[in-house]
Amino acid sequence: MAEQHGKELTLSIMEFIDSAPNINRACSSLLENSSSIFLPLKRIDNSDVAKRFFKNNQVLEIEHNLFGKLEVRARLLGQVHKDILEVLLTGEKRFNKNDRRFSVEMSAYQILKRLSVTTSNKKWLSEKINEIAECRIRVFSDDDEVDQDFSFGFIDTVSGLSVKNKDGKIRHGDEKTIKVVFSEAYTAFLARTEILDYSNYIDDIVSLDNTFVKAVVRYMLINNGRDSKIKISNLIKKLQTDKIMSRIELERNIKLLKSTETQELLKERFGITIVGEETLVFNELESKNHYYIKSLPLSE
Repeated sequence: MAEQHGKELTLSIMEFIDSAPNINRACSSLLENSSSIFLPLKRIDNSDVAKRFFKNNQVLEIEHNLFGKLEVRARLLGQVHKDILEVLLTGEKRFNKNDRRFSVEMSAYQILKRLSVTTSNKKWLSEKINEIAECRIRVFSDDDEVDQDFSFGFIDTVSGLSVKNKDGKIRHGDEKTIKVVFSEAYTAFLARTEILDYSNYIDDIVSLDNTFVKAVVRYMLINNGRDSKIKISNLIKKLQTDKIMSRIELERNIKLLKSTETQELLKERFGITIVGEETLVFNELESKNHYYIKSLPLSE
């Protein structure tokens, strides 16, 4: 089993305690925003990438210029799942040094309201959080000198919603507060990788209608926001969007990204502009800020 899934990162008690303040600020990681772990697709279930995923025993392989290769296993996730994760991660975190994990408690009403989803739609929220819990990420290094083959799942347990037990049966929750316990491996991953705090931008990202545009904004936020530039073609190459979307879908989304309406929105809310036909430029807004947070070495 270890050969199939890779090792899980762990933390000593002191590493956990030392890392907690940084994890407390984090709403994402460099890896999550610089890859297509969260697919830029509105409908995943009937996409070509979903067909490939199921044909390949529910494994999606993604090349990455920094980490070598990634695998998304068991469940494909999209930008809406990323919305939910970011809303949760900007909630109040509670750290448990006994099992070296952290948890977040929020009401379904709070989560759905921030997502601009009908606040009575708890069933939908339950399904999406269950899907996040089912997904597993494996990371392979292409550097022979660095031991960087590891895996993690995002969420261990959820209470207060209708959730799946280990036997696959649905357990219905009736509590007003949802408690999401993030996994020990994901906690250790956040401690040992580059993490991001862009909580000031999350509500504006969530409000975007187009999933491709959301992925573009999240990618731009890995940069410092001081005249940060990338060509659209290079961004597509880094996110491997051309291997995830059909040519027609990609062309349609690029056209929408370049539209006057989208450009005005991106400039006003994020400080992102398009220079010429090809270059995305990110200059942080004076009214907002985001932070890049260093971490413990992955190899320790």
